[in-house]
Order: sequence, then structure tokens, then C-alpha cells
Amino acid sequence: DYKSDVPGSTRGWLIEETSTNVCSRSEDFNTSWVYNLPNGVNVATVADNQAISPDGNQTADTISASSTADNKIIGTRFGTTAANESYLTYSVFAKKKDHDFLEISNDSGATAGHIFSQVFNISNGTIPSGGASGNVYAAHITKHISGWYRCEVTFQYLSGKTPEMWIKSRPDNVPAATYSVITGHGTYLWGAQMEGNK
Repeated sequence: DYKSDVPGSTRGWLIEETSTNVCSRSEDFNTSWVYNLPNGVNVATVADNQAISPDGNQTADTISASSTADNKIIGTRFGTTAANESYLTYSVFAKKKDHDFLEISNDSGATAGHIFSQVFNISNGTIPSGGASGNVYAAHITKHISGWYRCEVTFQYLSGKTPEMWIKSRPDNVPAATYSVITGHGTYLWGAQMEGNK
């Protein structure tokens, strides 16, 4: 992990349970991630290397709305597999561009595969009241330098549900399947992780 006050500076040894990040493109949201869905719900555009990331390099991407519309999602998703009742932790570094809020969930929120949604305030580094829905086990937000926050949520996977990581840029703090968006508005992202805990 990176220190919160020095760009690119690591904390040193981290002693914790062994886990593997199964997100193969954790720093490139323009490759392997899906952000334009065939049903038209998603209106996201991803741009590479738009800002300085927590590791001190210009490798942070933006996710933003490609059009102005109601009942849409500015989001990107990455799929994985999981065992029934296992605990998964999803995390990502986020920085405000236009939106104050970031949502992490396991699907669009509008399907039978939904397990959880967790909203984070990336403007003031808090977890808003009422910003969670479904089966959230734990959630944390950690402040880093230059406006970056690490947003992390742990949930219990249930068989038959959707084991995907959705990252959504939001203008509000209410978990919802769809919301109104404005062209070009979005969020800076970097360093996504999908890990199994136990």
C-alpha cells in the first residue's frame, strides 16, 4: 500500500492474510473492463492517464458520462468467479473530478444478481449515512495525498448472484440502479483490487 502523504512512497511491510488481486487490469480501466453495455444503461467513457496517481506517475484514468441523460449509469465493470458464502473485498483509489460520490457494487443494481452497493464521499472522505444497501460486511475510506481516497468494501458472495466489480461515478449518495448524468462529468480512478478473504 502507499503512504497517504508522500506520492509513490510505500508503507513498507504489510502483514495480513494471503490474498490475490484477481483484477488483471487494475490500473487500466480502458482494457478488459466493460463500460458500454448493450442495453444502453451505461453511458461511460474512459480516458487513459489523465492525472497523477497515488504512486506518483500519470497513470490515473477518468470515467465520465459520454452523454447527458436520465436513468443512466456512469460505471465500469470487471468480472470474476467466487465460491458460495465467501467474503470478497473490492477496493479502488478515487479522486473527485466533478462528482462527490463513488459507488462500488457487484452489479448494475437493477438485476436479480444484486448483492450489495456501497457509496463513498470522495469530496470529504466519509461514508454517507444511507449510502449502503444489501449485504455489506465492512466499508472503509482512507485519505491519501492530492485529493485521493482509497475506497474499500467487503461483502459476502452468494451463489447464483453476479460476481462482478462495478465502479460508478455518482452525483448523489443514494445507491440506485440509475440516475441523471451530464456529459463529461465523472471521477478519477486508479488501482482497483478484487480479493478473496476467507
